Amino acid sequence: MIHELNRSTDNILRRFEMQRATTMILKALQQAENIEFFLNRVLDTILSLKCYNILHKGAIFIVDEFDSEKLILKVSKNFPPDQKQKCSQVPIGKCLCGKAAESGKVLHYFNVNEDHEINHEGMHPHGHYCVPIKQKVHLLGILTLYLPDHYEEKERDIYLRHFRVTAGANRDNYIYIVCCQ
Repeated sequence: MIHELNRSTDNILRRFEMQRATTMILKALQQAENIEFFLNRVLDTILSLKCYNILHKGAIFIVDEFDSEKLILKVSKNFPPDQKQKCSQVPIGKCLCGKAAESGKVLHYFNVNEDHEINHEGMHPHGHYCVPIKQKVHLLGILTLYLPDHYEEKERDIYLRHFRVTAGANRDNYIYIVCCQ
């Protein structure tokens, strides 16, 4: 009985936090000076979610407008210079973000494995959630979130498996992003 009550409370808090994050993202859209400003606010908001065990490190890649087979690193948090350089352009299908882009599905990696093809100096063991950003079925980019090493999904993290990032454009052609469960 108490376990069920705690579980229900956790679900309510998680939904409230996701609604708050969505509101903050929509507010950031209204205040956006440019796409980088907006995407930085989106990434900050998502990395601030306390209901998930996300490290304060991540990035948003956008599909290159001139080469749809390539992701461009648009914003990142806590990426060292070597990582920013090596991840600045990622071919679709290469490394974790490229594989998520290719599959169009949320991918969870609980540690660094052979699929983590792009390595950088000083890289520590970690895991990932790589989340496609889509407008309907059209891929616009990838949100990548860092997890503690060997972090195995808990029941509460199942929501991240169903986490969707939907996107569109406002009147100024900024991408807007809404996080849903």
